Amino acid sequence: MNKLQEGIGEKIGMFIFFVTIFVASLINAFVHGWELTLVIMAAMPVREQRAFLNRTFMHSLYLRC
Repeated sequence: MNKLQEGIGEKIGMFIFFVTIFVASLINAFVHGWELTLVIMAAMPVREQRAFLNRTFMHSLYLRC
């Protein structure tokens, strides 16, 4: 059990930290410039799809070598 806590403990803390920073930054962005924030958030699914296709393409190139 001690090994499990050592392996996961820091990762859970970092995950909570980064999620908190993300949410706080999103709230700050909406407060200071909600229109631009909406435009950027609308473009996020397209960016994620392109990143997925890029990863798939790079993985296929890696497998050919």
